[in-house]
Amino acid sequence: MSQNCKNGEFNVFMNISPNFGHSRRYSHPFRHAWIPNLFPKTAIDGALEWLENNRSWQFTETGFYRQFEFSLKEINVPNELAFLVDENTLSGMHCWFRTEFVAQEIESVDVVAHLLLSGHDIGIHNDYRPDGETHRLILQLGRDVNGGITALFRNKEVTSLFRLIHPIHGTAFAFEISEASYHAVSKVRGGQRFSLIYSFRSRQ
Repeated sequence: MSQNCKNGEFNVFMNISPNFGHSRRYSHPFRHAWIPNLFPKTAIDGALEWLENNRSWQFTETGFYRQFEFSLKEINVPNELAFLVDENTLSGMHCWFRTEFVAQEIESVDVVAHLLLSGHDIGIHNDYRPDGETHRLILQLGRDVNGGITALFRNKEVTSLFRLIHPIHGTAFAFEISEASYHAVSKVRGGQRFSLIYSFRSRQ
């Protein structure tokens, strides 16, 4: 990690930065990384409680998923949770992607909250669109979630399963969006699976 990138800290002024110090980066089946304890536990617990009691959720259904969602950029985030969307956090993510993924200059597109309830899942897809988003980081939150496992694939066939990433509270999964970045989320069988999706694209 570049020395110019800030590592996570929790200081007396309540400024919180993402901590990528123990991230594990992989090249196959596409560039991705797993990050434990992206933010301090007390901060993450507060974010989860806020999401659990939030009234902004809107149900969305497409051909391959059903979930509740809302954009954090369209609502007033409480001051104590401002770290989720502030410039300090987004700049830290930019720097990390540039360093660890050898990415070009990127900019934030959105931060969207997702909620999957029992019976919800997300089918195999890759998020790729020409001139679309290029990188994504998913912060996972939840209490005793059963199922809701992120699965990575070598291609769009279910038989090409490569890796499973469990929805452990406070961990994050980041990846480079490409024609090869096939992934899915298994059916939630118990609990509520929350996540915050940070999306980025190359700066034009």
